[in-house]
Amino acid sequence: MPPLPSAKGANRARLFCLFTRVAHAEKLRISGTAPGAKVEIKGVAVGTTPLEKDYPGGYVHGTKTAIGSRFGLRLVKRLSFDGYSIKEIVLTEGPAKWISLKGRNYGNYFLFKTTHFDVKLDSVTATFTAGVSARLPAGGNPETKTKYDTGG
Repeated sequence: MPPLPSAKGANRARLFCLFTRVAHAEKLRISGTAPGAKVEIKGVAVGTTPLEKDYPGGYVHGTKTAIGSRFGLRLVKRLSFDGYSIKEIVLTEGPAKWISLKGRNYGNYFLFKTTHFDVKLDSVTATFTAGVSARLPAGGNPETKTKYDTGG
């Protein structure tokens, strides 16, 4: 038979349960004009649009306890889809200083700017409307020109 917990230990456990809140997940939503666009966060593919991903609530509202979750770095998402220009958007704002009530500095943290990002991807044909041309250096051989060198 296991030993019974001491009264002191049981009181600590009750206090811990009383003063800590249940961690609630928040959904990060990423949508856009090109459904099926590849979504990367910090260079790692996390899915395609429309995307929903759960994160701890502390990433959105800020954590209230020392054991809460928080970002230590800025997060950037990158959306890409064939025929559209690539778009990078900063997901987080900050840094803010994490300082305890006793004045101890725990470093910086970042929070999501919002829980829903709607991204408009521009088609490549709308983005690049100018022609492409190049010039030969002085003294270059005109017989090595291509149609791109002459603009025609």
